[in-house]
Amino acid sequence: MAVVWTIARKQLLASVLTHKFVIGFVLCQVLFSLSAVILTRDYEERLAAFNSAVSRHTAQLQQAKVYSELAVTVDRRPSLLSPLCEGFDKRFAGSEEVSYTRIPTISVGQTEKNPLMAALGSIDLVAIVQIVLGLLVLLFAYDVVSGEREQGTLAQILANSMPRHVILAGQYLGGMLTILPVFLIGMGLALLILTFSPSISFSWGDWALLGLIVLLSVLYISALFLAGMFISIVTRRSSTSLVMVLFFWVFFVILLPHVSAHLAYNLRPIEPRSVVDDRARNLSAEAWDRMLTYARQHPRPLHRWEFIKGREVYTGDIPYPIRIYYAPREVMLWELEGLKYCLRLDMEYAEKVHALYREYELNVVSQASLARALARVSPAWVYYHAASILAGTDEGGFMRFLDHTRRYRRDLIQYVQDKGGLFSAAYFTRADVDKLPLTQELDAVKSARGQRAVDDMIGQGWDAVPPLDLHDLPNWQAVPDVLAERVASALPEACLLVCLNLVLFLAAHVALLRTDVRAN
Repeated sequence: MAVVWTIARKQLLASVLTHKFVIGFVLCQVLFSLSAVILTRDYEERLAAFNSAVSRHTAQLQQAKVYSELAVTVDRRPSLLSPLCEGFDKRFAGSEEVSYTRIPTISVGQTEKNPLMAALGSIDLVAIVQIVLGLLVLLFAYDVVSGEREQGTLAQILANSMPRHVILAGQYLGGMLTILPVFLIGMGLALLILTFSPSISFSWGDWALLGLIVLLSVLYISALFLAGMFISIVTRRSSTSLVMVLFFWVFFVILLPHVSAHLAYNLRPIEPRSVVDDRARNLSAEAWDRMLTYARQHPRPLHRWEFIKGREVYTGDIPYPIRIYYAPREVMLWELEGLKYCLRLDMEYAEKVHALYREYELNVVSQASLARALARVSPAWVYYHAASILAGTDEGGFMRFLDHTRRYRRDLIQYVQDKGGLFSAAYFTRADVDKLPLTQELDAVKSARGQRAVDDMIGQGWDAVPPLDLHDLPNWQAVPDVLAERVASALPEACLLVCLNLVLFLAAHVALLRTDVRAN
């Protein structure tokens, strides 16, 4: 052990006295600090937008006067650990509307084929470790053996019958002792900046997740250093080693996540979202055609527009009311019968449309799963994916949010049904339909006492109607966040990094046993 430490100390002293270490150290601290400041401000803005949206949507809901207006918009809180690893936290919509005819589904941008496979979309603290510090690690590792061999010191050390695994362990320990302070100091500064924000307050569970992300970072750094050592062993010249490690960094860190997505697109193609949108529009058009047919078969009874007040409908003469403050009884009954048909039909077709998007969503998830399987060849992707799981910003978190909103929609519909407000007059009016006068009765009042008497019977309009009593409305609860579930989900990726470290150390050991240690 003393020999290992001697070699490690020699390697450490040789590294920290170089311009490469000084420049890398300063660069990393600046990047960590600046990124922490920018990401903290971004999180504060997103959190303020979330709180504002919650207040606005709550106020809108409290103004609902009939059950047709009971559309609940649920908001997704930004992850507290997103400044460390943004992942997919900003990629998807921050809110979803839940209503009788609106079922949340995955959204996709105009230029984005599969939003679950986007890689390296943001520069956060984990991405700095993944890209910048990863390059620095390889630059420290590329000549740990080839450089010793060119200088002739490797042959001198082995001339003393020193086991090669001892040399390998010493070089590895020295390299890690050089790199880890750069990472730990930078991460410490970043976390210190984060904790100064009044919007960020870490619980014990959050600190535990932070510790696991740091541990993952150490595993990733170790894997890259071992990869650099292996390349340094199998190449005889330091210049060749440098070219090889740069190629390794470009391909495995930068390109491979995108290459895996491209391969998944071709190996498991899915139809474009625009095709699904066209089918959904066709279904919606079919539903409205059926409503128009119903309206033609059930024409509106003779009426007088001056006897109807506060009427809002979806379109034309289709008896599909949104809300009606006052109308003669026969008109209200006609609207009610139409509502029973049209609303049921609209909800039925909403399910059909959702089935289309649900099938598309499953295909998107399947394609993304294939891309993840292919990307596991890259230690950088494995590291970032595991960190995003621990930070709660992975794609799985958004999919759980969607599933949760769908279950909430079922609770909302059941609540309105229990209140008798779904397929009844309460859906669109607060008036007691059975007690409303007929058109001919209103005509009689107008003839006898004038229009003012009719206006007095009709009332002031919606402004005078109080909102619904929604004190027992099921509250939207965010998806339960269980620490053990996050850790369990990230465990396979962490195990991959551990196995990669073991394999690379063994490969480096075997390569060192077989290499010619003599100088060129």
